Amino acid sequence: MKLFLLLLLCGTGLCSVIRRDKWHVYDSRTWLEGQAYCRSQGSELLTVVTQSDIDNAYMDPYYAWIGLRLYGKEWKWTDGKKANNGDFVDDEPDANEDCGQAGYNLNKAVGDFCEQRNFFICHHEEDNYHIYNFYIESKSWDDAFRFCLDTSQDLAIFDNWSNYPKDVKIDFPVWTGLYHDGESWKWSDGEYSDFWKWGPGFESGSEMLLNKTMFVHNCSEVFPYLCYTHNVILVKENMTWEEALEECKVVSSSHSHQLLSVEQSELLFANSKAIDAQTNKIWLGLRFLGGTWFWSNGQTVSLPGLPSCPKSILGCGALLVDKTSNGSMPQPTVELTDCSERLNLLCYKL
Repeated sequence: MKLFLLLLLCGTGLCSVIRRDKWHVYDSRTWLEGQAYCRSQGSELLTVVTQSDIDNAYMDPYYAWIGLRLYGKEWKWTDGKKANNGDFVDDEPDANEDCGQAGYNLNKAVGDFCEQRNFFICHHEEDNYHIYNFYIESKSWDDAFRFCLDTSQDLAIFDNWSNYPKDVKIDFPVWTGLYHDGESWKWSDGEYSDFWKWGPGFESGSEMLLNKTMFVHNCSEVFPYLCYTHNVILVKENMTWEEALEECKVVSSSHSHQLLSVEQSELLFANSKAIDAQTNKIWLGLRFLGGTWFWSNGQTVSLPGLPSCPKSILGCGALLVDKTSNGSMPQPTVELTDCSERLNLLCYKL
């Protein structure tokens, strides 16, 4: 069973050089377990910088336990009926998987390990109709089975998969990287973002999770989560613009880098990656030569408000870093700067 979905986001207009790859991991874990898994994949729990980070997060898919299990060498439903090949999607279940689950946009079952914690579906009969109840609680198959029995139900059985509402969207919580350390809210990757969009029920001191709106929950609860990576690197060395241009090329022996180019909509994200800079401005790849503005990587300049003829001494562009942390960070700006100033710099991995 595939564990995550990869989303590659481009900015508006030209495709952005900034890559923010998101993984929606369906397997439920505690916040700390989710953080550990993301880090084991070379990523982090998602840091939310702008509203688009939430809006573009594809969180429809889910998996939920049903009453299908491997007994010895035979797959059976909890009512004792044998499963058949038509009960599983192609190439499922995998070897050693011993319990069955249904999922969003599927009309058959997939396998998983019974100890894995997932949502689950119970059912009961009422006036000769099957009534299905979806529970947004993450339990092992055995715990889900006992829960259904304790509530006078059974794990869901589908004699006819046409009864399964495969395309129904369920609102369920998803962990992001925001947590409370006892004193303040912080992001798992240590980066700065003052984006809060709290839903009803906020309580200071609790942890949070995300389903298009932020809510607080205890970190020990078990939910799916979002991992992400990005390709922006802060170099904390003071250099002229020309030196910065060359430094990005050698900042890593394993990957090629260049000075960062940005669109207006990406300035907040760039600022979040520059918050630990040792200078109040950060070199970008913006340059004025030959009567025109250009990015050092060849991208078209789309930033508004650039003068058509700047003062000759102000021929390079730097991000003016906002290091406030009071939740009211304005839109960062690009400031025209003397190319001989010595500043930190932002590079991006190609």
